[in-house]
Amino acid sequence: MPIMMTDTAESYVNYIDDVTWQRLVSTLLHSEEAEIISRHTDEIFVGVGAGTRLYRVTGTAAGRWPVQWTMIIKVL
Repeated sequence: MPIMMTDTAESYVNYIDDVTWQRLVSTLLHSEEAEIISRHTDEIFVGVGAGTRLYRVTGTAAGRWPVQWTMIIKVL
């Protein structure tokens, strides 16, 4: 099932595939059963020079019950 995604900015985070997102969220939630239902990305920092960017990624995953999750992704 494709992940429903909403992004406020086109970002490098868009290049992370669904399988990788699934592994990241499963690890974050300590649950192999967790299935991502939705995901939203906000760019929260853009560095000067080196191009470092930080993104806050939030979403909902379903397992036994829906769970909200948040992670910060750093792109160099």
